[in-house]
Amino acid sequence: MIAVLGWTLVAGCILSPFPESRWPGVLTIPPILGAAMIVAARQDTGAGGLLAISSIQRIGDWSYSIYLWHWPIWVFALSWLSLRGYGAGATQKTLMVLASLGLGAISYRFVEQPVRLRRDFWTPRRLLASSGAAFALSIGFVALAFLNRGFPNRLPEYMLSAELARRTSTPRDECFRDSNSTKKATETYCSFGSAEVAGRPSAILWGDSYANQYLEPVSAAALAGGIHGLIATQNGCRAFLDDPAGNSGDQPSCRKFNRSTLDFALGRTEPSIVVLASNWADGLEVSALVEKLLASGKTVILIMPLLHFGFDLPQRWIENQVRAGRAIDEWKVKADPVLAMNSLRNAMVQIVQKHRNNPRLVTVDPLSVICEQGDCYLVRNGQANFRDTAHISNLNAMQFRGVFDAAFRSALRAGPDAEKKAD
Repeated sequence: MIAVLGWTLVAGCILSPFPESRWPGVLTIPPILGAAMIVAARQDTGAGGLLAISSIQRIGDWSYSIYLWHWPIWVFALSWLSLRGYGAGATQKTLMVLASLGLGAISYRFVEQPVRLRRDFWTPRRLLASSGAAFALSIGFVALAFLNRGFPNRLPEYMLSAELARRTSTPRDECFRDSNSTKKATETYCSFGSAEVAGRPSAILWGDSYANQYLEPVSAAALAGGIHGLIATQNGCRAFLDDPAGNSGDQPSCRKFNRSTLDFALGRTEPSIVVLASNWADGLEVSALVEKLLASGKTVILIMPLLHFGFDLPQRWIENQVRAGRAIDEWKVKADPVLAMNSLRNAMVQIVQKHRNNPRLVTVDPLSVICEQGDCYLVRNGQANFRDTAHISNLNAMQFRGVFDAAFRSALRAGPDAEKKAD
């Protein structure tokens, strides 16, 4: 019975692969547990036992070689298919499995077994020397690849822009909190913009990576406006007004971060300007947070959503250029409702309309920078506008400087007495 349950677990894990976002993790346990149950059952290798089947025993013999071969086969095969515009269906995956099995068997027969059995040739000294040399060569190659950033010169010159966009990361990474709310910088909130001056307005950038991606143009605009800023951004943690019931499914570290950021913002006169951006799911939590901040006398700069295209842009750009055999300096797509995130956008527009007479609510629409006449540019002038599936590229981030300049000017004009004037 134990063996049957073990085989069931292993088979289930093969037929129902786990989502990559949750691997490794708790879901790593079922396949390991299944294998342990099979071993613990101590099945007979005689007639009738599954482990006695010759093909299963052979696969067991080849298993380590199969393990070593399967990864490069899958990586190169998927890249080859992707570059040519093909998907990886059942037929392609079956061929990759068979290739892994075949190369594993060959390696076992002509590499693994000779090394293991020819004790007269592979003496301990010779084995140690050869393995040490192989290890040193591997370390040297990895170090050289790291120092040369992956040998970018291996690519045609017209692909370097895409490779460079893909290598960029979130700005001011030392100040960007991870999902556990820790960061490299020691201060509670890193600064941006101008130096802190008594009597001058200050701002705080609050949100997740979708807020942090705008840090360079936000910082430049704040510096130009004489505004001192603080960074309150955390990975995978959208800005929200924490509710014990409504946010019970969110990570405790994210909820704590949002509570502490709200307490900090509301507990003092400055920062008087709160810049909000996040990967929000709907407009309800945006509305609740904006209402709270406005009611507390803060000026809110609300950044509207950008694009949702759902694929690795630099990688797809590289693939398109490989297929075309030339540089593609411009790539634009129609701004359909899904791409432009119209559902969330319309909900946020309703929030803005509700407070249209309140000058302390300022909006920034980055879509106006990269879209025109119904088309949105994913690549323009030979530069990618995005570095991955959704975040803007640091290389082109400063093209958004103008909309943040205007937003900070509006925020400064609003001032602490704006709501009284509006009433």
